[in-house]
Amino acid sequence: MMKRNVSLALIAVLLVALGCGPSEEERRQQEMEEAAERLGEAAEQMGEAASGDLASAMEAMGEAMSGSGEGSADPVDFRRLKEVLPAEAAGLQRTSHTGERTGAMGMTFSQAEADYEGDDGARVDVKVMDLAGVPTFGMLGFAWTMAEMDRETDTGYERTMTYRGHRGYEKYDSADRSGEMQLIVADRFAVEARGRNVDMDRIQAVVDDIGLRELEGMRNEGR
Repeated sequence: MMKRNVSLALIAVLLVALGCGPSEEERRQQEMEEAAERLGEAAEQMGEAASGDLASAMEAMGEAMSGSGEGSADPVDFRRLKEVLPAEAAGLQRTSHTGERTGAMGMTFSQAEADYEGDDGARVDVKVMDLAGVPTFGMLGFAWTMAEMDRETDTGYERTMTYRGHRGYEKYDSADRSGEMQLIVADRFAVEARGRNVDMDRIQAVVDDIGLRELEGMRNEGR
C-alpha cells in the first residue's frame, strides 16, 4: 500500500514545481506567473504575522495560493472515486481499497487508492485524486505536464505521451520489471499506477480497467 502523508507531500511538490522549466502553453505560463505573484503576497503576509498567530498566517498563505478560491471546485466525494477502482483489473485482484478527503492551507482534495496483486507476484498500486480544490497548483504538482520528455537507458525509458486521449507520463525499467503511469483526466483528476514484477503492458491494462470515462463524466461537478 502506498503509505505516505499525501497532504504534506503534495503541498511540498507543488511548491517545488514552481522551479520547473517554462510551460509550452501560454495559458500555463500565465498561471505560473499569477501563482508566483500570489506566493509573494503570501510570503509578505506570513512575515507580517510571524510574531502573531501562525495558524492565521498559514490560512492567509493558503488563500493567497488558491487565489481565494477563484477557478477552483469542490472535490467529488472520495467514495465516488473508490467506485472507479474495480474489484479486479487486468487479471489482478484488489487487495485493499481506501479513500479520504484532505484539506490544508486553504486547499482541499479527495483521493481513492487500491492495490492489485496476482498469484505470480505481480502488483500494481493505483491512486485517483481530484485536484479541483487545489487551483493553479494542482497540475503543477506533475512537472511533466509542463514539458516534453523522452529518455532511454540500457534497461528502460521515461516519456510524456497521450494515452486514450489523456495527457500522460510513463516510466519503466526492465531490469527489475517496475514502472509507473500517470494521467491527467478532465484537467482535474490525476491517475497514478505503479507496478512491480510486471510488464508495462500490464500496468497499462490495469489503467484501462479503471473507470476513466466515469471520471470524465465528473468534469464539471462542484463548480
